[in-house]
Amino acid sequence: MSESPVQTDLKKPRRGWTLALLGLLFALGALPVYMLLIDNAFLRRTALPAFVLFGVGCLLALVAWRRGRWGTWIMSSLTLLLGTAFTAMFLFAMGLPAATTIQTASIAPDFTLPDQTGTPVSLRSVREKDRALLIFYRGHW
Repeated sequence: MSESPVQTDLKKPRRGWTLALLGLLFALGALPVYMLLIDNAFLRRTALPAFVLFGVGCLLALVAWRRGRWGTWIMSSLTLLLGTAFTAMFLFAMGLPAATTIQTASIAPDFTLPDQTGTPVSLRSVREKDRALLIFYRGHW
């Protein structure tokens, strides 16, 4: 008794779907990994762990693309799109000009900003009364 083609097709494991899902999870996990390791200067500049995760995710997506059907193709396309978007954003951010820095104990240029009540206060007016200390908080904690 031979099996029908429909029965043998149902018995085949759907590896394409699994690979596409793993690829998407790798790609989605790359950004949180980058944010967790942002305090390391080398990893912040190169984003090496994030690119490795995206690379593995994209490779899995390409393998899944060859094995899959429409659902697998959609998930694989989404993974490749995420990888391309992250790479483009990272390369764009690397091309931005570096922030200018003020050296420690140097005189800051005059500026005017609102205080907690909304009243404009200039640095010059504060320095005329007493010494002023400027503190800059980092962008992340």
